[in-house]
Amino acid sequence: MDKIKVLLVEDEETLAMIIKDTLEGQSFIIHTAADGEEGLRLFFDLRPDVLVADGFTGNVMLKSLEGTAKFLLGELKKTMLSSTKNKMAAAMLKGDLANMKRLLDPSEIGGTAFLGISKPVIKAHGSSNARAISNAILRAKEYVESGLIADIERDIDLMKVERKQEKM
Repeated sequence: MDKIKVLLVEDEETLAMIIKDTLEGQSFIIHTAADGEEGLRLFFDLRPDVLVADGFTGNVMLKSLEGTAKFLLGELKKTMLSSTKNKMAAAMLKGDLANMKRLLDPSEIGGTAFLGISKPVIKAHGSSNARAISNAILRAKEYVESGLIADIERDIDLMKVERKQEKM
């Protein structure tokens, strides 16, 4: 089995080391970034399987990626509608372009689960539309039905990280 590539964006060095030390011995390859700017650069360079970030940093990175995707899709649409030749090409690519748009649309997922809590909490995008909220509710249903909360409650003692005393 291939190791899972994780990008950890954390500005608190001690916490980053604890997380990295805890996960590195398992099936993970951990890359760290000290701030969102470095994290964004590493995200594109490394193409990690998992991104771990605090809410603020994660939101800045997410907004940057979403803004870039929205801009590129808009420019692609303008180009595809700019001439008869491009319109013909767009017609031939219609299904593929729709799939690409769906892949980059945050409304498709709707939201994601917060882990390590006793009840499901789904964080939805700040500009969620009705479809996104509906999909977030479906994620909550899947989350409840998965039994993940029961697994966390059962195994919480195995997940605790012992903090080492910091040297003065």
